[in-house]
Amino acid sequence: MLSINVDYDGIILKDVKRRDLEGILKWYKTLKDYQYATGLNEPMNLEELIEKYLEVVYSSSEFFVGIYLKDSRRMIGLVKGSLKKEDVNAIWIYSLIIDSDYRRDGYGTTSLKIVEYYFKDHFDIQKIYISVIMENMDGIHFWEKNGFIFLRKMSNHITMNGKVQDIILMTKDI
Repeated sequence: MLSINVDYDGIILKDVKRRDLEGILKWYKTLKDYQYATGLNEPMNLEELIEKYLEVVYSSSEFFVGIYLKDSRRMIGLVKGSLKKEDVNAIWIYSLIIDSDYRRDGYGTTSLKIVEYYFKDHFDIQKIYISVIMENMDGIHFWEKNGFIFLRKMSNHITMNGKVQDIILMTKDI
């Protein structure tokens, strides 16, 4: 796993540890609030989350970091993704989750900026890619507000809420 430990502007991003998974599980079980951020069609149990975590741990190109408030050390979200160095130095962000109690307070934007600066500085990253389910208008708005632009649409790509969904790929040059 790519190790990240950054302290900036009241937020700490640091590697998720196995002991953190029980607390993180709430986001993977509560699809009503976190389905778009996790990309899950059904809740995940702890054993499944541990299995996914171990896949990240043994990958040299993936990262899985908790978002913590510096003053309370409370985990309020997470960022999961991977480093891609094929054609252009880039990262894919697979998940950016902010706990529902902390949304719309700027933590998602600040965490994204920390990730951008970290990967630009340490890996000379030039692009970030994300995918968003087309019916997730709040998610699309968040990414657009943070400088991401439409790249392309992928039809019938994921099943969610009992139906096949389209996704859009978005990118940002950094």
